[in-house]
Amino acid sequence: MKQQKCIITVKDEVFCFISNLRPTTLEQLEKKFAVYVEGYFFMPAYKLGRWDGKKKFFEKTGKTYIRFLPEILEILIQENYDVELIDQRKAFQNPTGRSHKDQFKEYGVELRPYQTGAVNILLDEGSGFIIAGTGAGKSLICASLADIYGQAGYKTITVVPSSDLVSQTADWYKVCGMDAGEYSGAKKEIDCQHVVATWQSLQNNPRLMSFFHMFIIDEAHGVKGQVIYDLITEHGKEIPFRFGVTGTFPKPQADQMTLKSTIGPIHKEIPAKWLIENGYLAKVEIEPVVIESKAAEDDFPDYASERSYIAKNEKRLDVIADLIVDKCDKFGNTLVLVNSVEMGEKLQKMIKDSVFLYGENDKKERKAQYDMYKERNDVITIATFGIASTGISIDRIFCLMLLDSGKSFVRAIQSVGRGTRLAADKNSVHVVDVYANLKWSKKHFKERKKFYDEAGYPVTAPVKIKIK
Repeated sequence: MKQQKCIITVKDEVFCFISNLRPTTLEQLEKKFAVYVEGYFFMPAYKLGRWDGKKKFFEKTGKTYIRFLPEILEILIQENYDVELIDQRKAFQNPTGRSHKDQFKEYGVELRPYQTGAVNILLDEGSGFIIAGTGAGKSLICASLADIYGQAGYKTITVVPSSDLVSQTADWYKVCGMDAGEYSGAKKEIDCQHVVATWQSLQNNPRLMSFFHMFIIDEAHGVKGQVIYDLITEHGKEIPFRFGVTGTFPKPQADQMTLKSTIGPIHKEIPAKWLIENGYLAKVEIEPVVIESKAAEDDFPDYASERSYIAKNEKRLDVIADLIVDKCDKFGNTLVLVNSVEMGEKLQKMIKDSVFLYGENDKKERKAQYDMYKERNDVITIATFGIASTGISIDRIFCLMLLDSGKSFVRAIQSVGRGTRLAADKNSVHVVDVYANLKWSKKHFKERKKFYDEAGYPVTAPVKIKIK
């Protein structure tokens, strides 16, 4: 094949353009970097024939992501191209500092070996992911990483999914002696060396992303959402140092490629199983409880109708309320996660002295409730998965109850992680996974069981409770 010249123009820290490709090469690259979106078959655009169900990471124009260039170059070399590279990015120097256990010694904080190892890998690479099980101390990993970039003169932003996590993360940074500010709700402390923000606040003023040289996305599986994707690929496209830290990496291939294209590959995994085995996290035992109703599977034509029945059936809720009280009596402090506000409010009314939290509760109110776990042993908090399945830090949860929690890998593993933190009087957590003896509920539990097995969490035989 005759050699042909092509030009790769790197525009910024996200995108590049490849020009002067043969039509056959363009077609080959389009095909290689196009993957089906999860659930595409059920989407109206696919059903109407307006979309092929795929997310494309290489466009007909030659536009693609710089983090796919190593794979693309292999193909271009095989196809006998003479490649010219034009790099239009600004030049930045990597920090020379290293993470070590005594990095924050003067502030009374000591880093664990796996934390310093993870940070140093990210420093070497300049971008990419660390997957660390809930309770691994991701806030300290982020603090160590941000501090080293700050010492090199770079301004950093850590993006978190909730206002609760803004305060929690910023507090950790301050404990470590860092000049940290919050950008969330009423606080707009943008002039600090290190800023911790929610993506929800940034979407109202996205140009702020251009002020920073380095970002960390905490709980970075959320990057597949359009708002945060736009923040780091449009408004933050010039940011050279980009990192993701999360407890879970999504399963769908399209989501994985989105994360790789915008931040980078996974460089290290610190599984919860390893953390438990090495004494860094509480041991986990998962007890499935199936609530057997008199309804038949054929009574519900689809998942939505079955879910509505599960959430609203008063007799079923009575059984669950009694179960929650029994588990709290046996194990102590209990956190209950529910799918809907309606279900949470009903359970709260049924259980004396319980508290229900959801998105409408302000940050101070939620923190006050979480702080009760430090001193008491009989706390029952009911909360929606939306506010409590990810990120919150409560050490003394002795029993965690997940009610009809669906089939999401991220939700299942993140939710269990709410209970794995150690405390002086806690080295294990009892997790109760409640579901129904109905078609979709049983199917979703089977999916969760696979995720639990994969994570190395022991699962007991299901306990059956009949609705009278």
